[in-house]
Amino acid sequence: MNKAKRSFLKQRLYLSFTSPVFYVAAVIFTVFCAFQFFFMQNFFGGNGTTDLHYFFSAIPYISILIIPALCIRTGGSREDTLPFTSAFSTIAYWTGVFAQFCAMLLPLAAVPLCVNLFGDVDAGAAAASFLLVILYAAAAVSCAVFFFSAIPSNTLAFVFSALVLAVTNSIHLVSRFAATSSVLMRFVQAASFSWHFDRAAKGILDSRDIFYFIAAALLFFLLTVLVREKRAGKTYSKQERTQIFLAALIFVFASLNSGAYSFRLDLTASQKFTVSPYTKKLLSAAESSVRITYYRSSV
Repeated sequence: MNKAKRSFLKQRLYLSFTSPVFYVAAVIFTVFCAFQFFFMQNFFGGNGTTDLHYFFSAIPYISILIIPALCIRTGGSREDTLPFTSAFSTIAYWTGVFAQFCAMLLPLAAVPLCVNLFGDVDAGAAAASFLLVILYAAAAVSCAVFFFSAIPSNTLAFVFSALVLAVTNSIHLVSRFAATSSVLMRFVQAASFSWHFDRAAKGILDSRDIFYFIAAALLFFLLTVLVREKRAGKTYSKQERTQIFLAALIFVFASLNSGAYSFRLDLTASQKFTVSPYTKKLLSAAESSVRITYYRSSV
């Protein structure tokens, strides 16, 4: 990286952390997540729990508004007039917003520490959740950056990016309101940001979720670069368009097929989501198939 690029990147980060929008968004973000856990879950009313699942699961939903809001300040077309490639301009844009979001996570680290004063917090589950929050942010920021690069109006870009994040956070809930086939259900789950994050909020680190967020971030990054280059007047040959289309398909299908080469780590202290070695041994010695009957409410 040459001196001009380093200088521009430093300026981008400096402007990101001196913006009033960042501090207002950080306060709203922190207060919402803390309020959701301590008061909405009645933590001090006798029903409190040291399980941080509800605390982390609130982050994708407040991010629907927070991440597009962070993109507004860095929006604009000044980068288009600078002698940088579209890829570097996109990286600089993404880095500024992503750094802001990561900085906003720092005060939230105090929540597990405070909860630990009232009981034992599962450190493994908290670590898995923070890791996936960062990966979720990488994909969500990349998505918002794409819309702010593709749409000249900040207002319309904010609306569209917030709408897409809302849909990707909630699409896995469609089965609660309408009958869906198993194929469709697997598809909407695979496309849902929040569904991929939910396992980590429970303390499960799954390679499919990691791969999904990385693939989503790269896919939106590629789309953003294409939009910037098209706006700059660059044209693509038929061969280049075919290569771009195939690269996008590879990202999509690799994400959908990531279960074929996945690994899963249960980071909870008691390994409560993992079958114990004794149970596995007991089941392997069973002479007939084991059936498990369970009941659940309609709610």
